[in-house]
Amino acid sequence: MRKSLTKILTTTKQKIMKNFILCFSIAATILLSFTACSSDDDDNANPNPEAYVPTKGDKLNNILEKNNTIVVHRVDSIIAKGDENREVLFRVLHHYELTSPGFEKLGFDIDQNTLENFVENTWTLDGRSSQSLNELYFDFYDFTNLIGLDVGHCIKWYEVSNLSITNFKSLLISINKYLDNYQTENTEIALFWSWADLNGINIQTFMNELTSSGFTFDTFFKMCQEKNIDMKTFFDYFTLNNGNIVDLIDYISNLNKLNSGSVMEAANLAWNIYKDNKPVLQLADDELHVYSPKDADWTDYYGAKGNPNGTGPAKGDTWTLTWSDVFKIVIVKSEWYTTAYYDAKSTLDEGGHWIQQFGITASGFCDFGNGLTGSMSNSNPINRGTPTDIIPQVSTNIIITNTSIGIVKVSCVLTGGINGKSGIMAFSSN
Repeated sequence: MRKSLTKILTTTKQKIMKNFILCFSIAATILLSFTACSSDDDDNANPNPEAYVPTKGDKLNNILEKNNTIVVHRVDSIIAKGDENREVLFRVLHHYELTSPGFEKLGFDIDQNTLENFVENTWTLDGRSSQSLNELYFDFYDFTNLIGLDVGHCIKWYEVSNLSITNFKSLLISINKYLDNYQTENTEIALFWSWADLNGINIQTFMNELTSSGFTFDTFFKMCQEKNIDMKTFFDYFTLNNGNIVDLIDYISNLNKLNSGSVMEAANLAWNIYKDNKPVLQLADDELHVYSPKDADWTDYYGAKGNPNGTGPAKGDTWTLTWSDVFKIVIVKSEWYTTAYYDAKSTLDEGGHWIQQFGITASGFCDFGNGLTGSMSNSNPINRGTPTDIIPQVSTNIIITNTSIGIVKVSCVLTGGINGKSGIMAFSSN
């Protein structure tokens, strides 16, 4: 059966950029997290809700559409590793049916050769004397299920992390343990990856700075948990410390455990769309905006550009991502588009092109036995204009992940953003 959802999602923050402060928000997150379950009053319920169970040799379809036009169609294969005692399944790239400029790939591509080379030559069992191939595959499979990342994302992230396997495992396990609390959604890990990706953070440098301050990944993220710091608040503190990792670590270290600071309390950044397969209340302060350092009062802004054809915000392209099974029956579908009011002016400031609102509207469903999660993360703003005529620009990652029967995960990532003068920036999957 299917569950539907529709929600505009966004957040709010502050940024010190040289001699001025930008009031803005980052790390807006859509958590399209649910697994379909039966309901007597759901008109879309499947009368025969039999879950599709992936099996070795299946070919699965991944199709991304832009304004109802297919821009990329990828076909994946299900492969098996193990023996008669245990067999685990992996989802790997088989081939592309269609690609377009800016969409030469979809998500974190990984073919069978790449998977086998990584597991057999790079992955280790950390302290175990026996390292048979089956044990390596079982260990890697169990690890990716624990942390909630699909195999392709995990391998690609390791490759750019510059960490050893041992330290890489420690990083992801620490985030999963202390920030995700071993929940199946595992959105904090995706947000951490986006934080590093969007802000150009070298993970090895981050680890070295933690070490210099007397921390390991485990002790640092345990401290974050004790101080009620989730990844969205982590984004906040990173911004308040001017994107300086050393200052960020020192700032968090000196926060009172009983009061983690006014930023988190004011920003209301801890929220879900779905929890335990049920919708939960959304907080009011869920929007991204970038205001003048001289004027943080939204009521002083006027003239923002929106929909050129009428009232309402500007609307970005409509994206539709579908996953279908071996029978080409759609098992997961997600649709979303970004909205914005931009190029606003302030009554107290002559220059600047300010962003009053940037968010995302999303809907989706998944059939019985499948799960759908998603996150939207924004970088610190940069000034694309001059000191007297500021043009803020924010980069954005949108990650959508499907889980089939809890064992085969696949993700799509799109990157775009918002410019204070020109509006919504084009998204791509490369």
